[in-house]
Amino acid sequence: MSLSSRAEAPPRKRCVAESPQPPVVVVVPPEEGASGGAPRPSWSADPQVPLIQVVDCLWFPRRIPGGEGQSVGELLRADHRPVDVRVELVGGCVAYGFREEPLSDLGNPQWVVAQGISPGSADFVLQSDVARVVGECRSRNFVLGEIGLDYSGPATQRCQRFVLAEFFRQATFSTGMILVVKGTADDPLGRVPTQDCLTLMDGMFVPILVPIFIRGFTGGPEQVKLWVESGRPVFFGIGGQIADMSATQLSGVRAIPTDRLLVESDSPEFLCGVEAPMGPRHIGEVYRRVAAARGQDVALLAGLVLRNFRVFFGPQLRGSL
Repeated sequence: MSLSSRAEAPPRKRCVAESPQPPVVVVVPPEEGASGGAPRPSWSADPQVPLIQVVDCLWFPRRIPGGEGQSVGELLRADHRPVDVRVELVGGCVAYGFREEPLSDLGNPQWVVAQGISPGSADFVLQSDVARVVGECRSRNFVLGEIGLDYSGPATQRCQRFVLAEFFRQATFSTGMILVVKGTADDPLGRVPTQDCLTLMDGMFVPILVPIFIRGFTGGPEQVKLWVESGRPVFFGIGGQIADMSATQLSGVRAIPTDRLLVESDSPEFLCGVEAPMGPRHIGEVYRRVAAARGQDVALLAGLVLRNFRVFFGPQLRGSL
């Protein structure tokens, strides 16, 4: 039951930045009644305004141009582009593919590590590859991910389900998992992969208490309801995709329970407030748009996400936020 072995498929364009000493980016509350694309208040650039502390719940350092061999801090400091929405980036999660060597020292206890096998590599993965990644995550206290189902890419759906089932077979109560659940162009809400993922979880008897983080969530209210009603501790990550979301997808953002919401830059893949590549220093714009979509104050949103980050990544955090 193995698939041909080969190196992980080249990752999609993505951007990252890290810093032992958290960098600065500013989150500004949108004007009353403003949409996600409304202009920021002029005080967003005021150095006297206290910075809002935020976390970037997922980004990919090795996929940022020049990111190979650089630390989180070096990547963050290397991004000198102007920041529209300033915030203080105090931590987050950096993710690596199964052929990438994670950084051993992130320089900050509030950064955590995830490692997985992306769905796009499923055609070239063996059962032994899955076992190796799961073992690495357990021994090094990493979160497992990204893994999941991405039906928008070229990888065979059957192979994706096989690899995901292998991960689910080895799941434990302490194995937090970061999932990507993405549909075809004709299924932008991800209805089919969502149902396939839930069916696999039940069929493989994944313990009900295993924490799940759906990264880059682009579903609607119906998908939020399905996950919540599964009874599992599921968190929903909203990234730069919010800049191009449909009305139904924005309704999905609003439907996410307050205690299940995470915000990510997903660097360097999805651009939001900056030209390619996306970088964690620019996550303030993502926070601003999420807050506008949900009708929340940005500072309040940042505090809620910080709390949710601590809940999901609690076992991996070496310090306290």
